[in-house]
Amino acid sequence: ELADQIREAGGWSAYQKGASVLTMLEAWAGESAFQEGIVKYVSDNAGKSITSRELLVALDAATKKPMSRVASTFLDQPGVPLIDINVTCDASGPSKISISQSPAGGAGKSRWELPVCLRIDAAKEPTCRLLDSPLVEIAGPKGCPSVVPNAGETGYYRYRLDKASFERLLAHTADLDPRERAGLVLNAWALMLLEKGPLADVGSVIAKLDLTKEPRVVVLAVTSVLDEMARVLVDDGNEAAFAKYVGARLSPL
Repeated sequence: ELADQIREAGGWSAYQKGASVLTMLEAWAGESAFQEGIVKYVSDNAGKSITSRELLVALDAATKKPMSRVASTFLDQPGVPLIDINVTCDASGPSKISISQSPAGGAGKSRWELPVCLRIDAAKEPTCRLLDSPLVEIAGPKGCPSVVPNAGETGYYRYRLDKASFERLLAHTADLDPRERAGLVLNAWALMLLEKGPLADVGSVIAKLDLTKEPRVVVLAVTSVLDEMARVLVDDGNEAAFAKYVGARLSPL
């Protein structure tokens, strides 16, 4: 049962959560400020018994951001945030990117103070905002931008794009870095498990990937999802068709 719960959370286990949240905080704060906080934490607490509070206080001071407040929303409640991203195009002026959140499981009243980092069009640096209210809006470039919902896959959340934005993201799959392409596969599968997205989206993402040219992280994401499909969806009635589907994608490797 626990293994099923971990899978349904989208592939994150309790053992990975702490490291994932720290990675997200570092991406939000910036590497230098985050490292300064770590150095201060280590030097101030050498030889002492400590709790997570001392670490978070040091990060608050070094980064000038509410690290303690954000971290507590992840450490003091279970679950994974699900964010919805909707892009309103504008041919004559700035587009609008709206971000809202809900628990990924769809139940309960959990809310997170969540750093969300997007890559908009071909921007080298991500656009990060703290999602600390039900809805945050970002002004985007003119027209219909492509939005990568989890830049660098550093955020501890799942995401759901409006249909047109998902199609634009698929069209720019080759522009994503390998971790983002791997995350795109895993996210589509997680949404399907949560009944928040169709199985067809998983197939659409996989179809965009040439596995003979992808690095190991992307190949492992795909094979992990295929393994999960076999466990969750395959029975005697569709086993042969599924074997053919898997063979067509993996035999070139």
